[in-house]
Amino acid sequence: MKTVGIITMHCVVNHGSALQTWATQEVIRRLGYDATIINYRYPNDFHPKHRNRLKAIPQFMLHLLQGFPQRKKHKFYEKFWKENFKLTTPYPSKASIMGNPPLFDIYVAGSDQIWNPQHTNGDGTYFLDFVPKGKKKISYASSFSCSTLKPDYEKNVANWLKSFDAISVREENGMKIINRFLPGKAVVTCDPSLLLTLRDYQPLIDKSTFKTDEPFILVYCLKYMYNPYPYATHFIEEAVRQTGLKVICVDFTALQKIHAPSVYNFRDGLGPSEFLWLFAHAEMVITTSFHGTAFALNFGKSVYSIVKDKDFGDDRMKSILNLCGVSERAIPMGTKNVRFDTVIDNVKIQNQLTKLRNFSIDYLRKNL
Repeated sequence: MKTVGIITMHCVVNHGSALQTWATQEVIRRLGYDATIINYRYPNDFHPKHRNRLKAIPQFMLHLLQGFPQRKKHKFYEKFWKENFKLTTPYPSKASIMGNPPLFDIYVAGSDQIWNPQHTNGDGTYFLDFVPKGKKKISYASSFSCSTLKPDYEKNVANWLKSFDAISVREENGMKIINRFLPGKAVVTCDPSLLLTLRDYQPLIDKSTFKTDEPFILVYCLKYMYNPYPYATHFIEEAVRQTGLKVICVDFTALQKIHAPSVYNFRDGLGPSEFLWLFAHAEMVITTSFHGTAFALNFGKSVYSIVKDKDFGDDRMKSILNLCGVSERAIPMGTKNVRFDTVIDNVKIQNQLTKLRNFSIDYLRKNL
């Protein structure tokens, strides 16, 4: 059995990062390979620090009052990583992986935002620059999460990718970037989380410690790419007014004084299994997250994805909504008079996802 080493952002306390890692490992394993996650830690000293000292003290006080929910959440994730990831020995720094690289027959880079310069600071590790010469290298659904690159970074990317045997990215903008220096080399494949169906996720969903019988709107709004508030607050309130549903917010930062009869804010006790359970049982999903959009579509849920504007460089949500034939569910901030519906054309969506899934698995099968 051939061995495959996968490098991605696997140990970030983020629902999408953890689940796309598990899905990549699981699908490659099902294709008949011995798949292992390369335990390169992110962030490390090579990567930029996004710390605002002016906000540090107020954030600390808020976390103190809430009982440090992120620490509790981290424990859920450590348990998930331990139970579900097959990992190499840790590589805590750039120097450690360059000095003693892990040895596999095949190397896979992807998915997630591993090529996003804002996060990785141009780290060549995510372009497999540590791999010994002569080894097969492919990318799977890797993401730049932007539409243009600075000239120096683009030059490095071009040099790194020349040695790849096959390249796939997660959205159209990524393919356009690569076509500038490697015309026709890249294809678009789906995020690893979409390679698996609701049935495949069911064993993880069944482990959820949270359950409710009440119908609800799931709100999964993140602020790391752009701040959707206060628009998102009014958007959620209008959805409640039209549907009469209760609201469950994922992550404590999602609660921005939402005025609704019933709002439950998930501050802790939320790991990947609970996250999946919420998506599997929601009546409607409101999100600013790519993975929030992907899981909602995959599980057949009525989704409204708030995007910054129609020309925003990060086109991941719009790309997957377009592919599924429901581009109208991308809602630019400021949009008014949205009519909310708990029903979506799931037959059309699943047909499109099946085509994309089959194409993507075929890409992996051929290139591995």
